Amino acid sequence: MGSKGGSAKQPVTDYYIAAHYGVCHEADEILEIRYGEKRIVDTPIAANGSTGVSKPNLFGGPKREGGFVGVIDVMFGGAAQLVSDALAASLQRNGASDTADPDQLPGYRGVLSFFIHGGSSGRAGANIGSNTAMVKSLWAKVRRACKGLPSGLDPVIVVDGMQLANPAAIIYECLTNREWGMGRPASLFDDQSFIDAAATLAGEGFGLALLWHRQQSIEEFVGEIQDTIEGALGRDPFTGRIRLKLVRDDYDPEQLPVFGPHNSTLRAFDRKGWGDTINEINVVWTNPANEQTETVTVHDTANVNLQGGEIVSDTVEYIGIRTAELALRCATRDLLVGSSALATAELETNREGWRLLPGDVIALTWPDYGFESIPMRITDVDYGKPGDSKITLSLIEDVFGMPAQSYVESDGSAWVNPARDPEPLTWEHITSVPYFALAQQIGDAAAEAVDDTSDFDLVFGAHDLGGVFDYELMHQVPDANGDTVWTGAGTVDLAGRGLLQADIPRETITILGGLDSLAGGENFVQGTLVWIGPIDPTGELGLIKAVDTAGHHIARGVLDTVPQEWPAGTPVWALHGDVLGSTGVERALSETATVRLLTNTANGQLDVSAAADVTTTMSGRLHLPYRPANVQVNGELWPDQEIPPDYPALVTWAGRNRLDETAVLNSWSDGHVTPEAGVTFEVVLYGEDGNGVLTEYLRQDLGTDTSYSVDIATDEPPSGSTYVVVEIRSLRDGLACWQSATQRLRLFSPVQMIDAYFQADEV
Repeated sequence: MGSKGGSAKQPVTDYYIAAHYGVCHEADEILEIRYGEKRIVDTPIAANGSTGVSKPNLFGGPKREGGFVGVIDVMFGGAAQLVSDALAASLQRNGASDTADPDQLPGYRGVLSFFIHGGSSGRAGANIGSNTAMVKSLWAKVRRACKGLPSGLDPVIVVDGMQLANPAAIIYECLTNREWGMGRPASLFDDQSFIDAAATLAGEGFGLALLWHRQQSIEEFVGEIQDTIEGALGRDPFTGRIRLKLVRDDYDPEQLPVFGPHNSTLRAFDRKGWGDTINEINVVWTNPANEQTETVTVHDTANVNLQGGEIVSDTVEYIGIRTAELALRCATRDLLVGSSALATAELETNREGWRLLPGDVIALTWPDYGFESIPMRITDVDYGKPGDSKITLSLIEDVFGMPAQSYVESDGSAWVNPARDPEPLTWEHITSVPYFALAQQIGDAAAEAVDDTSDFDLVFGAHDLGGVFDYELMHQVPDANGDTVWTGAGTVDLAGRGLLQADIPRETITILGGLDSLAGGENFVQGTLVWIGPIDPTGELGLIKAVDTAGHHIARGVLDTVPQEWPAGTPVWALHGDVLGSTGVERALSETATVRLLTNTANGQLDVSAAADVTTTMSGRLHLPYRPANVQVNGELWPDQEIPPDYPALVTWAGRNRLDETAVLNSWSDGHVTPEAGVTFEVVLYGEDGNGVLTEYLRQDLGTDTSYSVDIATDEPPSGSTYVVVEIRSLRDGLACWQSATQRLRLFSPVQMIDAYFQADEV
């Protein structure tokens, strides 16, 4: 709906770009594509093709930072690939080629790439935003299974619904791939050892997902995988093949080969002192929901006590780990090693040790040192030069062979996998927007110019569980055939919501120490508008003035509302800037407005058919004059309602100006502000009987006066009244304020009446 006089227009600058992005060496499937960290494609793509994207309100629509509208050509880089027609035309148009024939152009094979463009829109480039000349980051989440593996080595481990890579398969392909790996012949590897290791890792749920960059050598990358899984590579001198051995509790101590003075020479032996150990370890892993790193921490409380209560910490990064549970297991494993006073040794043995490899375990017996059959893990083997009769072993005491002497405690993880399927929000609301919020969105001039027959909506929602990022606001518009279709109006962050922990009275400032059942608590920050109570004309608006150790300091009854009493359990909403900035759908006054909120989670967006209709009748709240504020009786804001005031009681108030209060909000107790043109005040008096029934007995137009004297002798309340209720309203052009201010005055004191009866009897 447009205004009669024509609304003031905000200049909008759209930006377009055609660009060819290289993503990675190769991939099997694209899981999602994000632009500016917001998802624009969430349907898996496994073959070359074009995907249209129409999200014009991704960053708030044309009045903010626009969105993304265009086409993405996906090219997986197959051996026979030709460039897309759009990319070929772009290369010719920009002078990079004399032809637009894909057969005559490079095919960009062997690389997954995207080409974004305008498609059939009539523009060469895709619309990548408005009003901000910035190309945001383009992300792709891809999946690739390891290739060139021996039969029986399954490259995939499924964990919590995620298809992750088997680390044994990663190592094997890195060592054998001839294009980007080390290119070793497959005949050099002990396939069965890799198959056995892969089976063990699959049983442990030890799946990984991570990137390899060419800035890092393959040797370093393989080393990271070995460190993560505790695996060792070594060449078997009997077969000549490279073997993968996992460091696990997979041996019988009674069956270990024994090495001692009878067949070896102990070149060095040492045991760590407790001062050389650690008692805390932090493991950094990757959360698949947002691809950000997180940390789990474990402690060895026995070691802490041994070191006099001092925390000795270490941090390791296992970026390929994708679950908190596996990160916690690895942290416990590493702490067991780091917190133990392990022995190390260098042993020179005869040819009995000719087939030992890194990762193997032996039993070390040495009477002179007073130990017998200590399980020692081989970390390195030096077979010497050809003809040497000695083999040198580097050893470390194996934690699996140690007595149970360590007490490990974990901080655990409160993390719950947020990768939940999208579902409707727990709380969803639509209402007519307050004038302040609309002016913040479209500007003072445009807000003031809105036609009297038009209204704008304000939509917000929250969810009681984590994992919901935001929601896309959908409203109905007619298509070319006159049928209504659901159309996106922008992506909006969730509002904050909580419940009052205790009753709150009418007052100018309330300090909330906390809220129960809090959702989106990060939105309760200084400067945020809050809505207390029902989402209807009885709700109260407040402003968070400050946040400190005492709690949230909330200015009560701001804008067009008045301070009220609220019981414990009343909802309190935090309407942050993104919520207030989501207004902008212009509607007819008294129209029944319907919207749907499509939640976005790591697993996608709620289908529009699964969302509930959220409706309201547009009330025109933005056009109404602001209520009087700072209403006092005989100089008191809220006098005791059970003590009769001195009559005639003088009621005073302060005016407010809707058009001027769009930047800094007035507090309830602030002084008088000249109202907008045409505003007058009206007083209405009611008598209230003992049952709380109100009977109006006086209504008077006061013009621009800001005081009224309640004289019960001149204007006598109805018979049976125990209170006079004074209502002060502001009016303009036949419109009354959204809420009116009231004061409740006692007519007589029961104690005084009893005293009067006694006095009469005495007479």
